Amino acid sequence: MPHGWGCSAVGSASDWQSEGRGFNPRQLHQFFHRLLTVSLTPNRLKLRGGCVIGFVKTSMAGPASMTRGFDNGIWGYWIPVIVYAGLIFLLSDQSYPEKYVPIFTFPGGDKLDHALEYSVLGVLCYRAFRYAAGEWASRYALLLAIVAAFGYGVSDEFHQYFVPLRQADVWDILADTVGASIGASGWHHRWR
Repeated sequence: MPHGWGCSAVGSASDWQSEGRGFNPRQLHQFFHRLLTVSLTPNRLKLRGGCVIGFVKTSMAGPASMTRGFDNGIWGYWIPVIVYAGLIFLLSDQSYPEKYVPIFTFPGGDKLDHALEYSVLGVLCYRAFRYAAGEWASRYALLLAIVAAFGYGVSDEFHQYFVPLRQADVWDILADTVGASIGASGWHHRWR
């Protein structure tokens, strides 16, 4: 399989607008949903239509030797982290995020939402640290992924403090950290 980009467009900037009324987070979410993963494997991110972003040859025993550049997997490992973190930020910036994504409505269901949301971030961070951040980070990828997701969860709650009709909650940070820990640990043990 050739390295680099090789797919057709899955959407356009016009997908982000709602009949000329400007930004619509639901359409942006749908755009990213169409764009992002059909298959996440330890060495590539395969998009719909067979497109592969970044390709790095790795073994399960450890990361490939990494040289700086496009073909070493930085695009395939760090771009999903950045895109997903951006999506979390966009949803956190909404006064009513339940209008854009399904949520659990039973008591404490919002904590499950946080755990599920951050379990994905934990997996993406683990993959990035394990396969595209160098030898030292690869050894401590599980810990680094959990710490990075925890840090992002803290910054997310701080951000929500300033959003109308939202509040910062320490229990949300705990749910974020538990979710990231479960996601990263599960990926670590699955691909070990």
